[in-house]
Amino acid sequence: MTMSEAYRSQFSSRTHSIPAHPSSLLDVLRFRARFDAHHTAIHESSGASITYQEWDTRSRILRDGLYELGARPGDHVGLVFDRRDWIGFAVTYLGVMRLGAVPVSIENHDERIEARIQHAQVSICVVGNHVHREGKDWYLVDEVADRAREPQDDADLGSGSVLDIVYTSGTVSGGYKAVRCRHSDWVSVARLMPIRRQRVCVHSLYQPHSSAGVHSVLINHLERGVLSVVATPPTRYDDAADAQYTADAVSIHRPHELMLTPSLAGTLVGLNLIDPATFASVRYLKFGGSPLPLDIGDAVQKLLPKARIMSMYGTTEGGKAVLMSVWDRENFDVLGPMSSATSVRVIDADGKEVEAGRTGEISIKAANSSGKIEYFGDIAETKAVFESGWVRTGDLGYIDHRGMVHLVGRNKEMLILPSGLKVNSFRVERLLRESPLIKEASVVGLEQNDQPYDVIAAAIVPSDTSTPCEQLVGEYRRLTSELIPERTVVIQKLPRNAMGKVVRAEVKSLFSNHKEGIVDLRGASNPA
Repeated sequence: MTMSEAYRSQFSSRTHSIPAHPSSLLDVLRFRARFDAHHTAIHESSGASITYQEWDTRSRILRDGLYELGARPGDHVGLVFDRRDWIGFAVTYLGVMRLGAVPVSIENHDERIEARIQHAQVSICVVGNHVHREGKDWYLVDEVADRAREPQDDADLGSGSVLDIVYTSGTVSGGYKAVRCRHSDWVSVARLMPIRRQRVCVHSLYQPHSSAGVHSVLINHLERGVLSVVATPPTRYDDAADAQYTADAVSIHRPHELMLTPSLAGTLVGLNLIDPATFASVRYLKFGGSPLPLDIGDAVQKLLPKARIMSMYGTTEGGKAVLMSVWDRENFDVLGPMSSATSVRVIDADGKEVEAGRTGEISIKAANSSGKIEYFGDIAETKAVFESGWVRTGDLGYIDHRGMVHLVGRNKEMLILPSGLKVNSFRVERLLRESPLIKEASVVGLEQNDQPYDVIAAAIVPSDTSTPCEQLVGEYRRLTSELIPERTVVIQKLPRNAMGKVVRAEVKSLFSNHKEGIVDLRGASNPA
């Protein structure tokens, strides 16, 4: 990255006011760059790191390079990065924002990049070092920075300005929605304070294209002044390597917080990588993305009895509305209490609030949110999900007499039985996981055209790869007759997205070519 003397002199002379009460994410970065300039903001497993001052400087250069490439305020700029390039993403994300353009986070997935560029009406695309871009008019971060010629003014951003566009995970239906939100939907700190003693958080599977990554990690850590340590191996997907790099990062950085997905925690436990002495600094283990299985929660709790296991519940659409609870096996379904920051109500099919103890759809609302979160390009779905700041989550649950919110299951993941009853698929999976023969299970309901109930199907991952199918299916004796799967596939591993969530739409697709009985797919290169 080169910088002419003329550009350097103009660039260095630009100053801005530094508010302690931020109205935009840009205010937060300016504050950190001024008062915590030399503190490290992000550290990657590759050894690369960036301070708040460097982040501020490099994002301004990106702003100016984007301007030279033709980007203007209001344009949609695509960001295609993965977890191996968090620093590049962070610099580009704030650089786009400084110009007044809108960052669009796109997964580094060859089959999805072009479709999302078109859907989100992206004008310029900036990519990380691990993106295949042959024949594409996309730019690396340094290529954009090298275009910078004349310093531009930062955009005048406020709480109501558009923050970004992030796609949902699509793990249930297979459909992906583009969520557009404002700064007030995610910037939550009321007053910024300089760092006195910097906390350290290690995380691995949180991706920069996801809301969990960009909002819950990047923005949250920037607001709090947390050193964000990314424990990521050079390989893109490798469960064992992810676990080993996470354990190594804990050993080196001695974090106060550890952010895990349930699948990564399971691998850490399975490979005996959680050493109580090495992990002694960890005071908070934060889980999100999917429910924490009882056996994994029990194992982690036994190894680290002094650490608090926190379950976090939120949605891409819900903004900073988050429920948190201290996990324990007796209350594994508790999402947490309502708070001054997050309101919850449970509603029926007509949108009317139901009484305490009755199951309905969970609806959440963040305090001081914009009330303008929307699905980009989908007016009908926006009207169906968002109403006056309230967001329909699609999750079923209830509020007990203590004001605690309980999760029953996702509406689209409920199994419809011949009796007409609906049962949460998580309940069946939990019963199957109690078997020592079964490592993982994903249970889905297959709709029938001629019947009002589902065919129950299960994808089973055995604890021992040599276990016969008949022996695995024998563990169905743990279930009542109505819950016993009619179809079973035995596979090496469940299909997951980049965040480690099971992609239920892909689990269902396993049964499209296997319509009867039990099928062993452990040796198949492409199970579907």
